[in-house]
Amino acid sequence: MLGPRLNAAGRLAEMTIGIQCLASVTTGCALAFAQKLHHINAERKNMQQQMTDTAKALVADLPTNSAAALCRAEWHEGIVGLVASEMKRELNAPVVCFAPSAGDPNILKGSMRSTETVHAKHLLAKIAAHHKDLILGFGGHAMAAGLSIRAESLDRFSHLFTELANQELRQNGRDMIWHDGPIEGRCCSREWLMSLLEINNVWGNGFEYPLFWAKLQPNGIRELGGGKHLKLDCAIDGQTVSAVAFNVDHKLPVLRDSLACFEALVRPDLNYWNGRCELQLVVEHARHCEEHKQQMSA
Repeated sequence: MLGPRLNAAGRLAEMTIGIQCLASVTTGCALAFAQKLHHINAERKNMQQQMTDTAKALVADLPTNSAAALCRAEWHEGIVGLVASEMKRELNAPVVCFAPSAGDPNILKGSMRSTETVHAKHLLAKIAAHHKDLILGFGGHAMAAGLSIRAESLDRFSHLFTELANQELRQNGRDMIWHDGPIEGRCCSREWLMSLLEINNVWGNGFEYPLFWAKLQPNGIRELGGGKHLKLDCAIDGQTVSAVAFNVDHKLPVLRDSLACFEALVRPDLNYWNGRCELQLVVEHARHCEEHKQQMSA
């Protein structure tokens, strides 16, 4: 897949590498540039994982629905937007991630991601209006924004940002998680998902990828990625289906209760592996079933 690799070049290196790849007139030349893009993207993924792990450690003591402004000297300004997106999902609250500018380490470049109930650009505009020397420049829209501040202003900005963002969260409410209803066992097939994707194959903001509610009973669990992720063989209405859960300890700790029934919001996906294609459910949110809670309290 070329898209993420082109994107990585713009974040970490020169976008001209991607342009040269697309404009190549020979297969050999295109493959050479594609290989460079592949290596850049591998570097991007490694950096993003390290930065995200650090960010999650920084907010470990924060309650859910609390805004955060995060910064580390070793972070890369081209990756902070990706990390902010992950942390916004983690906290269900506005998040800004900063990194030193490549041109001037005394300037911090920030990327903000927000919730539906807090307008990103408007929030920064309120801060800028009342503290005119604080934000050097900013721009964006409802869900995302970019900004720059002086490194010496980080603590001051962090205090004002989190205070105002949390105030708006209390006033406007948290984001609701909308889903498309329960998924039935008879629908858990590759053919069903492929027909769904063929009918509606463009997803994005305002036209979200399908998310379904499911009651899952694991029959088997194995660890992936050194224990960070889980592969589950589950039953829905007696129908066996494969599921995968990423970053379990941070996002889905209930899945550590071996073979316990749980309710989940799942995203159907096609998994291509070793020349095979199969349906799998990606677990986005999970909680114990009511009967499991009753057993625990008995």
